[in-house]
Amino acid sequence: MEEAVASMEQMTATVKVKGNADTARQAGQLSDSASAAATKGGHDVADVVKRACRGPQSTSMLSM
Repeated sequence: MEEAVASMEQMTATVKVKGNADTARQAGQLSDSASAAATKGGHDVADVVKRACRGPQSTSMLSM
């Protein structure tokens, strides 16, 4: 009986670790996606600022 209990505890611990690893992997993927989106957004804002600083002749480009 003690062996069965120990085996069940070990299997439960293994399932928990696998679940934690999967969750950590998903969190890493979401973090990577958020970082890429933020970087792209930063580049887009910098581009708009550059266009705006060029003066009135480029204001039509801001609507793009």
